[in-house]
Amino acid sequence: MIIPYDEKYHLSKLQAIHNNGFPFPDLTSPLYVIKGIALDDKGHLVGGGFVKLTSEVILILDNNASIVERGKALKEFFLIGKAKSEKLGLDSWHVFLSKELDDYAEVLKKHFGFVEGRSNKYLILEF
Repeated sequence: MIIPYDEKYHLSKLQAIHNNGFPFPDLTSPLYVIKGIALDDKGHLVGGGFVKLTSEVILILDNNASIVERGKALKEFFLIGKAKSEKLGLDSWHVFLSKELDDYAEVLKKHFGFVEGRSNKYLILEF
């Protein structure tokens, strides 16, 4: 049975079963829009399921534009986008890059603070 999450009753039990394979989520964040607890037939906690709003960055650049112009555009998109994202309450950006865009991955890491995600198939920037 799935019931609503209640921090007072469920937080310590969830922390006890968490395997530390990833940081325990901050379930007080308003970005967690769905929070549920699974109970067995005897009412014992089986687990929790949560949905957190995230943001995916999409950038389309003209490869025929000069590298300087693309760099300027990237910097301006970054500054404006980050400010607007923080204003909305978002706490991170996820960027997925195809293999042929590895150079952009290095730029995002070096100049904008992105780090590789746990699977190394995406980049993440936490605000």
